[in-house]
Amino acid sequence: MHYLHLSERWISNYLKIDNVSIKLFTIPLFWPQRKAMKHFCICLFATLLARQLSAQASFQITYTGFTATQQAAFDLAAQRWAAILQSAVPIKVNALLVPLPSGPLGICFPNGRKEFAAAPFSGTWYPTALANALSGEELNAGEYDMDIYFNSTQSWFWDTAGTVPSHQYDFVSVAMHEIGHGLGFVSLAKVSNGEGSLGLLSPDDFAPLTTSFPWPDLDSLPSVYDRFLVDQNGIHLIELTNPSVFLGQQLTSNELYFAGPQATAANGNSAPRLYAPNTFSLGSSITHLNESTYPAGHPDELMTPFVSKGKKVHNIGPVTRAMLADLGWKLNPLQGIQAELTNHRLAVFPTLTHGPLWLHAPYRLNKLMLVNVQGQIVLKQPAPRQEEPLFLDLSALPAGCYLLVVRGDGGQWTGRVAKQ
Repeated sequence: MHYLHLSERWISNYLKIDNVSIKLFTIPLFWPQRKAMKHFCICLFATLLARQLSAQASFQITYTGFTATQQAAFDLAAQRWAAILQSAVPIKVNALLVPLPSGPLGICFPNGRKEFAAAPFSGTWYPTALANALSGEELNAGEYDMDIYFNSTQSWFWDTAGTVPSHQYDFVSVAMHEIGHGLGFVSLAKVSNGEGSLGLLSPDDFAPLTTSFPWPDLDSLPSVYDRFLVDQNGIHLIELTNPSVFLGQQLTSNELYFAGPQATAANGNSAPRLYAPNTFSLGSSITHLNESTYPAGHPDELMTPFVSKGKKVHNIGPVTRAMLADLGWKLNPLQGIQAELTNHRLAVFPTLTHGPLWLHAPYRLNKLMLVNVQGQIVLKQPAPRQEEPLFLDLSALPAGCYLLVVRGDGGQWTGRVAKQ
């Protein structure tokens, strides 16, 4: 009997299509036949991606006051978040389109749980969407994970594509922002008469709005988001006397940061700066990235406190995703393409889609192709530079995994996308 000698060398497998070489991945050389190797790589590639798809987060949404067109806009916002998160438990959203006092665009109330078996931190409140994802089971049966109110008196742009008129707010952008709060961008901080606190919020602070789920006794405990708050000297706010005037000074210092290790790495090894103006604004202060640090046009502007009419923000930036990972969310590995292409200022979203796919770059995109796992080109077209993101409709394609090949002025990139 002859034994096959296994070389210590590694080979990279490529598909060559239309004079474009697409690297699949690198594996050890077990077979001498390259044809068999290529077939194995393609099959393994499809199998691994199929397993990744099974962990895809999903949303269950209950609508009040929404038309079918308006529901479609919210559905798109939810799909954008679902594409980057993993959870075996559906995320339950109560979405309400009603007149709101004082004219805000929207407000989100996350449900919460503490001291569950899978909680990484004790004495800490987690949004139930995250608590359920960590636990792998539903901890709040019969309750929503978040209530999101949208102001029906505002002028909304409900279309999911095209240019937002200068006199309207893009609903998808605002819905994505509010869902972000329900997923974990939530602080339990408050400043009252100069005294700052964590975990002393009450229903009266948000009256006349109420939640569909019982408001818990917060027990002066922080949220998991609050656990990462530090001042300019790196001191964690949860270490300060709670409540106290000194804590209030820090909450209004304009020098607060989110010191999660993954967020710090994604932010160029600097803790992301948070919105902490000198006058505390409940619902805005602390729970957002700093507006001046992440201004309009920045990849992470989605979770800043302000949005302008005529502005569309459908991208979930690398710092935002890293902050969610620090909170405990497991991110979909299919999003690796987006992280990679961000370095080239090329946005591709969502990489797990029911049909719509957008590409946007601040330079000319010359050509793109979509290739199935059999190596067949299923979509090929030029991609002229556009002010709006380039829209692709994959709804006619079979569900499965594809390689996206993009050529632009700055080079060529490949990555994975998946059609549900």
